Amino acid sequence: MEHDRARPPMRANGHPQQCLNAHGEFSFLKSSSLSYVSVEHTPPRILDLGSGPGFLAQYILEAIPSAQYTMLDFSQAMHDLARERLGPLMKNVRPVLADFKHDS
Repeated sequence: MEHDRARPPMRANGHPQQCLNAHGEFSFLKSSSLSYVSVEHTPPRILDLGSGPGFLAQYILEAIPSAQYTMLDFSQAMHDLARERLGPLMKNVRPVLADFKHDS
């Protein structure tokens, strides 16, 4: 199935599909994709599992600064790197130190 590069592939419910490929590159997650996210009434709430050093968080929060962003990672070092990377963007970020692969 061929996709228009200017518009991301759409899910059956009409919302854009965003994904990471095996190399960690953002497929169809461009600024134009983020323009499809409605922030008129309520800022989007985003849960990032395995958030790492905050690359995805930075990309999304620069495009949608009002987003309520939860970063879940098992490594405090990754949260520290994300905090450095995001700087003032951290105001709407909630870092959670947890391992979603194992029960506590």
